[in-house]
Amino acid sequence: MTEGQTKERTFRFAYIVFRSMDGAEAVLDAYKVSWIKRFCIMKFGGACCIDSQKAMKRLHFFKRWPNVRVACDPDNINWFNLKTKLTERRIRSAIVWLIAIIIVLLSITGIVYFKNLANTLKL
Repeated sequence: MTEGQTKERTFRFAYIVFRSMDGAEAVLDAYKVSWIKRFCIMKFGGACCIDSQKAMKRLHFFKRWPNVRVACDPDNINWFNLKTKLTERRIRSAIVWLIAIIIVLLSITGIVYFKNLANTLKL
């Protein structure tokens, strides 16, 4: 990177700890706005809802609307896995599914084989 260029950081997750449950509830209430209402206020709010549009712009985080949710207990988070990319997770999932399908097919093949073997031994 040269001197004049700056690399924009991308954030996927942010964990915020509040001093009280009231603060957490206030934040959840502030961001509890449907996407259609956000769209209407941000696109057409300049004509009728200027105050609402300004208030909504203040709630944006790095010019984007954050997805605010209640997180689980920090002790339950495997912090090492947060670095895992989506493609890596999908590859791992595909490998697990492939192994599961192979095991099922081997089981069905074994059942059919031993059923045929039992039928030939009865004769």
